[in-house]
Amino acid sequence: MHKENRRKGLSSTVAIMIILFIIILNIIPWIYISVNNYQNNNDIKFAQNNYIDYADLYRSEIYNGIINISYFAYYQGGQYEPCLEITENPEIVSPQISTLNISIVFYLENGNWVPISNGQKIISLSPVPQTLSLPTTSKAYDIEIVLNNGIMVFLAPNSSTGII
Repeated sequence: MHKENRRKGLSSTVAIMIILFIIILNIIPWIYISVNNYQNNNDIKFAQNNYIDYADLYRSEIYNGIINISYFAYYQGGQYEPCLEITENPEIVSPQISTLNISIVFYLENGNWVPISNGQKIISLSPVPQTLSLPTTSKAYDIEIVLNNGIMVFLAPNSSTGII
């Protein structure tokens, strides 16, 4: 009889150890996932903050005249030949942005924004004006330039964003 009680006691201990082992095996992945989710959330917040800072830098350089975007519409042969001129302010010794990435350009026709450029245009910034020709149109339209970071620049014909 003494032997049977001892076996029952051992089997209870073994069963408890197996149950604890299973519980631990289930808790460890949960802890690992929780820690990784926290780290991923921090990474996402870091990336979002960097994106916002980058967009703010572009915005400030455009609107403070460090990067100048001019829009001209020349009338020739019954058509307007629009073009963009992008210039870096020569008085700035070391600007923080070296390229301007234009995602798309729209013009405003009868209250609708119509795309007039296909594909992304990457323009190296320098004090020497970089010209981007746009397709000819029958009228000099207002345009909207969308940069790769979501900044939108609105220009009327023969106008500019910054100091010329």
